[in-house]
Amino acid sequence: MARPKRIDKSEILKAAEALITETGGLHFTMDLVAARAGISKGGLTYSYPTKDALIEDMLRRELQRFVSHRESETTGVAPRDKMEAHIKVSAEQKAVYLTRAAHLMAALSSHPDHRKQVQAFYREAFELADPTTEEGRRARTAFLSIEGLFLLRGLGLMEVSDQEWDDVFADALKHLN
Repeated sequence: MARPKRIDKSEILKAAEALITETGGLHFTMDLVAARAGISKGGLTYSYPTKDALIEDMLRRELQRFVSHRESETTGVAPRDKMEAHIKVSAEQKAVYLTRAAHLMAALSSHPDHRKQVQAFYREAFELADPTTEEGRRARTAFLSIEGLFLLRGLGLMEVSDQEWDDVFADALKHLN
């Protein structure tokens, strides 16, 4: 008797991420994810019973990737150092990550029960700046400007050239000083 094929959640996530990146989330179905991952739909639903569960896991992975990168770029322990790292890492995001993360956040944020991880991510980042100081208020403004640009570009709501992207992030970093 043949041993059953083990379903690798990591491979499912890779397939789902590639699909959402390629389609912009417009044609993101469980059938297409299963086909892309080379497994049956039953195998997919064994690992991820709902599309929401799959999206939630994809978002968790994307946020962990970003936070790990931000932590590796942080040069000090002060909140300002962490905010600077957040802005720098955001500026470096490749178009593939940008589009994927924006669509995942949009998809997940429409489900009140699942928005908690997005809310926690943004709350933690927002609180890197101390609003009781001038520097902290400038840091919050810088943070909001880059996150707004991230969502506008990532969701395809506004065309943003690479030069415009770089300029906004450079200005945001100047606001920290």
